[in-house]
Amino acid sequence: LRLFQTLHQAMESHVQGVETLMTLQLSRDLKFLRRNLSLSREGGDFARYFGGSAAVEKDLFETLRIGLFRKNIRSKEAFERELEDAKSVMAGRAVQLRDLAGKVLQAYFQARQSIYGIETTHKGKPAVLSLCSEIRAELDGLVPAHFLLRYSTERLPHLPRYMRALQIRAERGANDPGKDRIKMAQGLKVLEAFKKVSKDVAPAASQQKREALEELRWMVEEFKVSLFAQELKTPFPVSAKRLEEKIGEFERMI
Repeated sequence: LRLFQTLHQAMESHVQGVETLMTLQLSRDLKFLRRNLSLSREGGDFARYFGGSAAVEKDLFETLRIGLFRKNIRSKEAFERELEDAKSVMAGRAVQLRDLAGKVLQAYFQARQSIYGIETTHKGKPAVLSLCSEIRAELDGLVPAHFLLRYSTERLPHLPRYMRALQIRAERGANDPGKDRIKMAQGLKVLEAFKKVSKDVAPAASQQKREALEELRWMVEEFKVSLFAQELKTPFPVSAKRLEEKIGEFERMI
């Protein structure tokens, strides 16, 4: 037994311990499971921006293991039930996760290729090159290294749409940088406000605050879709006014 200063620290240590125990119990199953996480040859090409197939497959394995095993289990009976449940679903979960990751990798690859093509075509246009640099930075912030370990499985299906919106913005902005700046100005106030409140959240913030910030972050991504690529649609209504109100709620929380 070990005493921690906060409940959050104690829970983190406990669930990681459960994960380790379940990994040991199912080590043989996990060895065979890795085969279901192998990327296709095409997927390996898409993965080159993230360290190649081996690096992505390693993250896939860790993500799957955490999702299946990192549980708040407090009894032998519950532990044995979770083992059986994990055995029955792990193969299907592996294929699902691999396919979701493949779509993210493909969308990222296509967006980067599109940006590179625009830069090559518009070498002598500083406004276009500046826009491409800005969008590439946004793209890397949206899908960072080890994105599989940073985002929930439920969030992954949305990432290709966000990247497609960035790609559309780059393509349209290359034809009319001035129009892109006008659109950006429409949302600049709330986007800057979001950046500010994000910095105000301490690393040791409560679970409630961190979840609220996460919800706000994805609302911002949906707002960008509505601003630059309306044809891609958003799953819920979003506007500068709605986002401003949500940011105000979050500011009162922190």
